[in-house]
Order: sequence, then C-alpha cells, then structure tokens
Amino acid sequence: MSSLTHPASQIKFLLPIFLAGTFSCSLIFMGSGQNPPTRKKNAEDASALGCNFEHGQVFLLTSNERGWLLCFDSESRLAWLYVAPSLVKLQWGESTPSASLHLRSQGLPDRSYYDFQGVAREAELDGNLVAHVAPPSTEVTEYAVRGRKLDQTPVAIDRTIAGRYSNVRYVEESGDLVGAELLLFRMDRGISGLVTFYESYWGEPVFASLPLRSVRVNGSQTVEFELKLEEGIGKYIATRKKAIVTLRRTDMPSAPNAEVVELLKQPHLLPEGSHHPVSTTLRE
Repeated sequence: MSSLTHPASQIKFLLPIFLAGTFSCSLIFMGSGQNPPTRKKNAEDASALGCNFEHGQVFLLTSNERGWLLCFDSESRLAWLYVAPSLVKLQWGESTPSASLHLRSQGLPDRSYYDFQGVAREAELDGNLVAHVAPPSTEVTEYAVRGRKLDQTPVAIDRTIAGRYSNVRYVEESGDLVGAELLLFRMDRGISGLVTFYESYWGEPVFASLPLRSVRVNGSQTVEFELKLEEGIGKYIATRKKAIVTLRRTDMPSAPNAEVVELLKQPHLLPEGSHHPVSTTLRE
C-alpha cells in the first residue's frame, strides 16, 4: 500500500520554489455569455485559488483503507486532488466509453504522478485512482474508489462538529511535518471525513489520509469513529469544545506520546493548498 513521505533533503531543496509557488485552488464556473479573453482570465484566476462548495464539485473519495478529496469543474476544466498535505493539480484528459472523467496530475517534483478514470453520476462517482512511482520504476498502486459529493454551507458547519481541525506544523530544523489533521463533513446521513497523522500518536500510518468508518454522532459536538489500520480496527472519539477538538483513541491504553490530541478549528473547511513547502513522494 502506498503512502506519502516528504524527505527532509527534498523539502530544504525545494523551499524557495514552493514558497514562491504555493497555491490554494478554487473552482469557478464560467458563464456562457463570456467572451474568450474573459473566460481565459477567469480560468487563470481560478487556478490560483482553492476548492470550495460555491463553484465546481467536490467529492470525498475513499478506497478500502485510504481517502482523498477530488475537486473539478467541467466548464473551466480545472481539477485538483488533495493528497495530504498538498493539493495536486490535475490535467483534463479525453473521456472514453468506460470513463466519462479522466484526470492526470501535472509534473510533481519527483516525476511521480496520479491518474484517475471514473464515471460521475450526479452525487456519486466511481472509478480507479492509480499512483505511479517516479521513473525509471514501473511500479503502480491502484485503488478502486467511490466518491460522494460534498455540499456544505457555513450555517451547517457552525452548528455541528463538521469542520477542519489541525495542529500540523512544519519543523524547519528537521524538515519534518508533525501533528494531525481531521476533516469532518456533514452528509445526508450523518458525518464522514478523513484523518491524517503526520506523526504516529497511537501507531497509525503517517502521511496517509484514512477514511472514517462506522461513524456515530453523539449530540452535535461529539463523533465516534473507527479507522482500518494494518493491525486491525482502531476506535476513536472526537469532541469539540469551542474552537478545539480533542481526539482520543479508546481501544487501547493511554499512548506514551499523547493521551489526547488537541486540534484547532481552521477558518476554511477545505484545504487551501500545501501546509508548507514540501514535495510529494510515493513510498511503499
């Protein structure tokens, strides 16, 4: 199973590049009455902004053990894949009889890339996401994914535990990311989301977004869920008090690193881009 890592040497080497080029992306629908120069300018503006619920479509993609966010707009032909901690820009490819949506990532620093082919049906999406290791390796990891369209409003976010919570920070001295990020989305039938650990609090895999399973909502500010881990199923509880969510694992004794993890609510529900200047590398 592939996960993500960010070698310190690559981070330091790419620091000036990503400081200059770090982006947060937005999807903007183009009006039918625009002339070509205006449409082109809007597309250029959109490519420098971030995914949101007002323009374009946002899907929560999940496989058996991993999760991603896929944002795309068929009008402007802009798309991004959230591979924590970064948004990866995608190019629009030609559709086929078996895949109405074909997207492929653009030039990652290490020459690895992602390829997605699938079929979108209103609020659902089915397809395959393939992670290609950088050449000369021909190794690939293929995920059969299912997507559910996200549709969130500020009112709904404020009244529930739904939101993005994080204590992720970049340690410049070591070139490492530390902390965790929890994304909670309000769905028709409750709460769904992803959690990503950048350091292993209770033995979880790092740099791999894990989809929440068997989610149970207790009141408006507490969520219990499970994660599928290599050693089995992990059980967790997240409780919000004001702007802080405390995350705790409930199926094992207190961890040596942390009894609870405190995550601060972020101003935007969707990730806006890289947390910091890093490169994305696939690792087995």
